[in-house]
Amino acid sequence: MDVSTVIGMVLSSTVIGALISGAFTRVSEKESNDINLLDRAYKEIERLDDQVAERDRIIAEKDIIIERLKKERSM
Repeated sequence: MDVSTVIGMVLSSTVIGALISGAFTRVSEKESNDINLLDRAYKEIERLDDQVAERDRIIAEKDIIIERLKKERSM
């Protein structure tokens, strides 16, 4: 093996290593982005669940008031 062959092998292995590293970095970033999106979606679902629970509580209170008024009206 002469010097130019060794230099060519070193450079090609470096380029291949950089390409593989870049591919893994891209995959890792995509997975990280997916996880962040899922986390945001989960938080949004929790927020909406809280709003639904609050609305249900308000409806239940109004139903109690309506029943009370119906009883008073029928007396």
